[in-house]
Amino acid sequence: MNRFAHFFGILATVVSFATSAASSLQDINYSVVSDKSKRDIKRAVEVVLDERVDQPTLEALANQIKNSNPMSFQRTFISWRIKGEDGGGYWAKTDFDPTLNVRFLGTTVAEYKKLKTSSTAAEGEVFGSWLSNWGTDYKMVGYRKGGKIFIRSTYKDGSSGTTEFVSKKISGRSVLVDAEGSDFGEYYLVNAKGDLEFWGENGNFYTAKKTD
Repeated sequence: MNRFAHFFGILATVVSFATSAASSLQDINYSVVSDKSKRDIKRAVEVVLDERVDQPTLEALANQIKNSNPMSFQRTFISWRIKGEDGGGYWAKTDFDPTLNVRFLGTTVAEYKKLKTSSTAAEGEVFGSWLSNWGTDYKMVGYRKGGKIFIRSTYKDGSSGTTEFVSKKISGRSVLVDAEGSDFGEYYLVNAKGDLEFWGENGNFYTAKKTD
């Protein structure tokens, strides 16, 4: 192969890769919910993604959003949430300060898949399993054993903890209350869909979706 054929071969590969990358980004659904700036000093953007993406895709999206504004900023901060996950925190942050720094505050695609498919086996009769992103991502499994009720929470690093609950009636509904009590009147309610509702003094503040 002569050097010209070799050069055009490399060029074709680069073009093909760029076209593939651009095509894959078009398949990613997201919405910018906030875009604020302070002169040319900084720009802060909040984005909601339909679903988690891997790090290379996230970096490409971050650059796409950064370049969407023709003005040059000294620093650009982009915060990401996942659609339907209202646990309060961001899933990831991509900050240009000035170079790109990626931080995952929630689970990555691989970690989330591993957590979602982790075993729901328990030492008793399982009555439900849920994925929660309240504060952090974790999987909850509810089961009954020896006349008692337990919920085991498993985190992305594999660690877990188990809490005992008691069944009580609140406003005519059967709910689960921490056996050791709660300072803020918190309790769980398994709704008609099988999801796990988190309740407190001010009402239902979060709902963890059931796993398949």
